[in-house]
Amino acid sequence: MKVIRTFACLFTVVAICAGTTAHADLLAITSGNGHIWTRDHSNLGPDINDVNFGGGVQVRAALNSLGELGVGTSLNAYADVRHITNPASDCCGATFGPPPGVFTAVGVMEGDHFALGGNNGQVFVRDRTNLGATAPGVGGDGIVFNSQINAIARLSNGHLVIGNSLGQLFVRDKNNIAAVAPGADGSDDGLGFGPAITGLAVDASDNIVIALDGGHIFTRAWNNISADVSDVNFAISGASHVAIRSDGNVALGFGDGFVDIRNPLNLPGGVGNSANFGSAITALTVDKNDNYIIGDTLGQVFVRDAGDVTQTPAGYSGDGINFGESILSLNVVPEPATLLLLGLGLSVLRIFRRVR
Repeated sequence: MKVIRTFACLFTVVAICAGTTAHADLLAITSGNGHIWTRDHSNLGPDINDVNFGGGVQVRAALNSLGELGVGTSLNAYADVRHITNPASDCCGATFGPPPGVFTAVGVMEGDHFALGGNNGQVFVRDRTNLGATAPGVGGDGIVFNSQINAIARLSNGHLVIGNSLGQLFVRDKNNIAAVAPGADGSDDGLGFGPAITGLAVDASDNIVIALDGGHIFTRAWNNISADVSDVNFAISGASHVAIRSDGNVALGFGDGFVDIRNPLNLPGGVGNSANFGSAITALTVDKNDNYIIGDTLGQVFVRDAGDVTQTPAGYSGDGINFGESILSLNVVPEPATLLLLGLGLSVLRIFRRVR
């Protein structure tokens, strides 16, 4: 009887929470003109939060598993940690420059700490609770990787993948970014791909998808980056961007507004359809349902269906809303009610284990 009453109570709470929203996730949008906006990604119109660092300030962010945004800016390389539910409230900021004068890439490290890459090639590995301090147990803070850092990604083992404007790729030890990651081929360190690396993504097998300026895309195994797994050259001028779907396929965005879906192990072959959004793609991600979230140089943000990039998902609104300034990053996280449901689900399991 105790089990039944407990389950009934929890079921009621879960049902109420589930009824509050069908699919709303929080989307953090950063711009090249000082803004962080937070929106419901299923309804982009209403503003939830708007933070302004000042006109002309470039703002980039990466989201950790705690819902915290590591924010890097061009305002004397100021960085901070802001929670996606309340980005107006600062937490743990520090000013790094000059140099670097601009943070040009932000990544998430093991332990939910942040890696911040600058326009002079420096990468800082910093504590999420105090960006003025090095992340606990990590060495190599502030090491220079030859030229502007354009992309930082993380492998499943926690090691970092770093790409710069010289087209060089580095796979570095999560405990000391001055050292090559254990298991990676040291002779490959800093391998050059020619044009600038402008986007990086890692699939479930730790293959690295490398997007280059000019539209060339490569897939390489993390422990042997000199050996080609697959590649395709779209020969499209401008920066390329990349995002991995949960099914392993990859979304590619290009300088002419083109978005295409490919298998990273067979990049020349198309998967599904493609679309052209008319202006250079500057930010690209996917949500928990593999819907595409796309930002462009005009400031437009699109949310498109996982099965058809030409269509808005059923029940979604605000697709193509124009924020009026170039979009530099997009980060999406399940909204608070969804997170509560996950927590309640775990609670149910724990209670049943105790009372059965």
